[in-house]
Amino acid sequence: MRDREVIEEALDGVDGVVHLAAEVGVGQSMYEIARYVGANDLGTAVLLEAMIGKPIKKLVVASSMSVYGEGRYEAADGQSLGLVRRRAEHVKAGQWDLKSADGQPLVPVPTDEEKPVDLSSIYALTKYSQERQCLIFAEAYGVEAVALRLFNVFGAGQALSNPYTGVLANFAARLSNGQRPMIARLVIERGKDPKAIDFANQMLRDHEKASAGLIEAAKADNVALTPKMSDEHRQQLDALKGAAEADFDQAYFSTQITAHENAIALIEAYAKDGEAGALKAHAESVLGTIRTHAMRAHDLQTAGN
Repeated sequence: MRDREVIEEALDGVDGVVHLAAEVGVGQSMYEIARYVGANDLGTAVLLEAMIGKPIKKLVVASSMSVYGEGRYEAADGQSLGLVRRRAEHVKAGQWDLKSADGQPLVPVPTDEEKPVDLSSIYALTKYSQERQCLIFAEAYGVEAVALRLFNVFGAGQALSNPYTGVLANFAARLSNGQRPMIARLVIERGKDPKAIDFANQMLRDHEKASAGLIEAAKADNVALTPKMSDEHRQQLDALKGAAEADFDQAYFSTQITAHENAIALIEAYAKDGEAGALKAHAESVLGTIRTHAMRAHDLQTAGN
């Protein structure tokens, strides 16, 4: 997005632009600020400059539902509330539902476009900046433009490998197997370091994608899978639950290093010596991702010491 020559080439001979390019992810945006602002905001500026003088008459930009913050709520007396926010200390204390100043529960209601913007992350800020840049540019240069504040869509047929499915995919898959999300969920609830929380979310996404592939491979090879927490996994979970708050994030990184090193050894062996078939192909396909996870866990642990 910031390469003017590439943008100029892409705009050659077109009369309309659909701008979908962006770095995505709320958690990661909170510590990779320059990356997100550079790609989303400066990248959009490069695009708009390159459009000047070209016969482009229509522009569509993908904004995000994140600009709304929590969405719209109603108080017990029917008052509509557009600026309410769930606080980290409330979530950590197990208080998920939003309440009014006097402690009464608030009721979520449909969020319309009239709801005031409430930017609570760098990602949301950059998406709002993208839409405002495009709309201001369009008015100044006589371009017809629209900004779409896109929402996530959930429902039947949702792919577990879709990153926008997020943590719900993990919950759904584990619940369907009589399990509940454990270590990653614990980190999301108790973690202090945004990088630890972001890594836990990455684990949920990547492991659910790998698990979906494993289930399909097992079906293809006619192998029955028994969903059961291993003794090692249980020990890791118990150790994390007992960790002091000050040591929690580092304890998580340590468990992830051990778990991924063990997984690499197991999957490498199966990819090399396992019987040919879907499961062996699956082992070969996920090995790179698991190695990447192990390296990132090492890097995060080192950075935190």
